[in-house]
Amino acid sequence: MLAKFLRGMIFIGVLEAVNDSTGVQEIQVKGLAGEVLSKVLRYQQFGFSSNPPAGSEVVVIRLGLDGEITIALGADHRASRVRNLASGESAQYGQAGQKVLCDAAGNIHLYPAGSGKVISHGDLEVQGDVTASGDVSDGAGTMAQIRTTHSLHTHPENASPTYTQNATTGVPNP
Repeated sequence: MLAKFLRGMIFIGVLEAVNDSTGVQEIQVKGLAGEVLSKVLRYQQFGFSSNPPAGSEVVVIRLGLDGEITIALGADHRASRVRNLASGESAQYGQAGQKVLCDAAGNIHLYPAGSGKVISHGDLEVQGDVTASGDVSDGAGTMAQIRTTHSLHTHPENASPTYTQNATTGVPNP
């Protein structure tokens, strides 16, 4: 009887629902025997918060003689988890496929999902060079447009020793 009691204290359950509006996230979990546990307290690491999708697996711990306090540690969604990380690497990821990867060389990689974007809600300061494989734009246009305008512009020719009425300079970068 004691062995059965101890086996029921710690087990892997399947997450069915999440209440993310409370101080400690509350989840609903289906246990191994099909029992449904509600208001299970899901503790997370400081500085990181997630709302795992239904079907994620959690480690459930029932505390007290009657399991009056039930907590869950961790949550793993097998279909979404980033795989094949090198030793020393870590990643934060979402169900849609987006991720932040901290690689073993000290780089930080941002990967939006699909046609998603990396969005900054505030000023962005870069202390170093910026390299882009695509075009760079602001509210007035793109760098490609600026280059085209600059490369094709001309000026009235009026300060040369061979000044001719209504003549123009050549383009600076033919």
